[in-house]
Amino acid sequence: MKRISCILILLAVSLALLACGTTREETMFRAETPVIPDTKLRVTDVSNKTGEIFDVDVIGNMWDALDASLYQRGILWDGGSTGRTLELHAEILDYQKGSFYLRNIVPPWGRTSIKARCIVTDGERVLASSETVQTITLGDGSFTTNAWRKIFKDAAEDLITQVLAKL
Repeated sequence: MKRISCILILLAVSLALLACGTTREETMFRAETPVIPDTKLRVTDVSNKTGEIFDVDVIGNMWDALDASLYQRGILWDGGSTGRTLELHAEILDYQKGSFYLRNIVPPWGRTSIKARCIVTDGERVLASSETVQTITLGDGSFTTNAWRKIFKDAAEDLITQVLAKL
């Protein structure tokens, strides 16, 4: 009897610890075509506003992730398309690379996070803007050894989804 109660207590404690890192699922609207027909977007600027220099190319990674998100939706400007071309400017406001090992041992210290903002302009006129905060902690991609790469993809997807919903 004592052995069964110890096993149940151990199971309850394990479940409680694992449940702390879970997040709610959100349904993301994925626009395949822009709201404005014959419109393409191009990334014209990504800047690092954190005031820090990282051992990863945060500007290049965000630029590539934004381009990939636009390409998947079929709205990436290809250099010769007709119609209107809008410009996308992005800023990385905060970034924390995190650690695979610390994320699994001490989740708050090992988390990978990014805070980014983007605006879509047509010349000097601002058409839409969005901001996102993405975090990878225990229970949310914690076994991803390259979470510092995945976080840029997640942030870019969220930024583009929000911007397209506003256009």
